[in-house]
Formats: sequence, C-alpha cells, structure tokens
Amino acid sequence: MSPQEVLDLLSQLISFDTVSPEGKQYEDLVHFLKGWLEERGVSAKVEYVDDEYRSSHCPQGPKPLLFAWVGEGEPLLEFNGHYDVVPPGDGWEGNPFEPKVVGEYLVGRGATDMKGGVAAVAASLAELSNWKGNKVQAVFVPDEEVGGRCGTGYRVSKLKEKYPIGRHVVIAEPSSKSVWIGHKGAVWLEVKVKGSQAHASTPWMGENAFLKASNVATALYYALVERFSKRYSKYEYTSEHPLAKFNTVSVGGVAYSTSNKVNVIPGSFVFSVDIRVIPEESAERVAEEVYSLLPEYAEAKALEMMEPFINEGSEVAEVIREAWGHPPKVCEGGLDLRYYKGYDAVAWGPGEISEAHKPNEKVRISDVLEFARMYSQLPLLLKRR
Repeated sequence: MSPQEVLDLLSQLISFDTVSPEGKQYEDLVHFLKGWLEERGVSAKVEYVDDEYRSSHCPQGPKPLLFAWVGEGEPLLEFNGHYDVVPPGDGWEGNPFEPKVVGEYLVGRGATDMKGGVAAVAASLAELSNWKGNKVQAVFVPDEEVGGRCGTGYRVSKLKEKYPIGRHVVIAEPSSKSVWIGHKGAVWLEVKVKGSQAHASTPWMGENAFLKASNVATALYYALVERFSKRYSKYEYTSEHPLAKFNTVSVGGVAYSTSNKVNVIPGSFVFSVDIRVIPEESAERVAEEVYSLLPEYAEAKALEMMEPFINEGSEVAEVIREAWGHPPKVCEGGLDLRYYKGYDAVAWGPGEISEAHKPNEKVRISDVLEFARMYSQLPLLLKRR
C-alpha cells in the first residue's frame, strides 16, 4: 500500500466529526471504513450496541462497532482502535475537521488520538488481506473518550462469544514509541461542603460554604500528597517525570456554588477531586482514604472509579521490544486496556501522547506509516513464538 493511500485514509477519517458522546458522524465514519477495508479484501461487519444496554449506559444516539478480520480460526491477534474524539475547543488555526499537511505532520482533531492508530491498523489489515494463518482481527469502537462502556466495554462484555477475543491484544493508542503494559487507575469524586445560605448584605446570618470548602480542599490536598509521598511505584512511566511514580491528586477541576448568585452567601459548595492511582494500589481503597479525611459537614460522591491495569510479563510487549526496541512503560492516564483484564493486552501506536486533546493536534505522517508496517509484521512474529 502506498504512503499516499494511508495519508488519504487518515485525512478522510479526520474529516468526520466523531466527537463523543454525541457521535454526530459515528455511522458515517464506520460505513466509510467498512467499505474501504472490503475494497481491499478485508472482511468487515458492523455491530450496534443493543438498545437495552445503550439506554442505561450511553443514550446519546446509535453506537456502532466495526469488526474487521483476515485469516480464519482462533484469533491470534486483536487490534483495537477508538474512532471518537474530544471536542476541538479553542485555539485552532483552521477547521479541526479539515486536515492539512504541515511539513512532516498531518494536523486535525484526532490525528494523534487516535485516528492515526486507526488508519495504521486498517492499512496493516489491507496489507494482510492474503493472510493464511489464524485470524488477525480489529475492532474499531466509539466512546473511549467518555469511559468506553459503549465501545470496548461492550465489545468485551457482550460480543466476546460472537467474536472471540484475540490471544494477544494491541490497542493503537499514541504511546510515544513505548509499549504501555498498563495504566494508572482513577478516582473521580464530587465533594459537597455544607454551610448556611443567607443574603450577601447580611453575611453574619449565614455560613459561607465557599470559604469552608476552600479550607477543606486545601487540607485534603496536602493530606493526600503527604500520604501518597510514602508510596512509590516500581514501574517506568511515559513522561519519565519523578512524580509520575506516585499517586497524584488534583482538586477543583470543577467548582461551583449551588446558589450561583452574586448576592447570596452560598449555603453549599461543590468541588471535584481527581486522583490517579499507581498499579500497586486499589482505586477503591484510595477513595476510602478520601472519605476518612473529610469533616462531618462535607460529603463525597464517587463519579468514576477505575482500577489500574498492569500486564506484567506480557508476551506481545516482549515481542515488540525484541523486534523494534520499544520499551515497556505505564501510561499516566486511563486506557481501554482495563476492559481486557486477563488477556495479553498492551497499548502501542503512532503519535506522541503530548499531542492528545490539544488545539492543532498533529501526528507525524512517517510514524503512521511506520506503525502500519510494524502492525502488518507483528502477526508473523507472534506466530513464530
């Protein structure tokens, strides 16, 4: 397959507005990619998240998953790629859904995270269209950027009988020339601090929940930092920053008064807590620590609880390291790897994670081409093991 074909494919994928969870052009992208693969001798089929599951997990519109494969029999290798993207936000120098080549890069929303990986996987399947060994398959999923329950979560929990999961799994996330054998967990909490509401002209009649919440947030932050400083991860992390080896805590990403009025003494105030949990620990146990540190006039509600994932001793990671020298590391953020618990799953794909979610997001075109080549060679290397 020519480099121009791969570039044209990636450009077309970026042109679809697949911001999640709305999924404005989910179906358009999936049906385009299905046709592209079939034209090149790759089998493909679209599956939809069923209505009952979707009503309780992801009610915003249809959620199509695209399965594609070459070969037959028990699957040797499964690629996974999410085609949804985050909202563009401000700061773009052009239309984020009109990709453009700038030097050695392609610029557009999703170029790195992770339509570059989707294009590389699709191109590798096209190269393998005459593959005669055990099945090499891919699943292209929606909604990873909003938790993945109606993407990879649905694939693993509801479709594994119809489409058995590969002996090895590679998620094509932008892994910065490393192989992610795991990722940190996450604890997202909403803390509500109670005061007493009153008119702003008579503040002595109330108890300002904002001031109380400021004290709670500050005390909680420093107490957690002090506790976390004594617990150290043995794994190497992508950023290579020394703090990456610890649980990290951020407060106040979301913060608001429930009265939301200038002339009111707030009677309650809400702020968020985001904790990233090293693989050696449990997200549930860390959440319990937070609850134990809050005063009686504050209460916490869990918004998201994601346990960390680690695949120590991964065979596919070792094959990749031996063949291309990409070292095993742990990702500071969360990934769909957690849904593949119990499988030999890693994340490995084109692009620098530092480009993800930024304005003017870009991917080096040569990286996408290189990964398309490596992906097409990986099944043979695994087959020889």
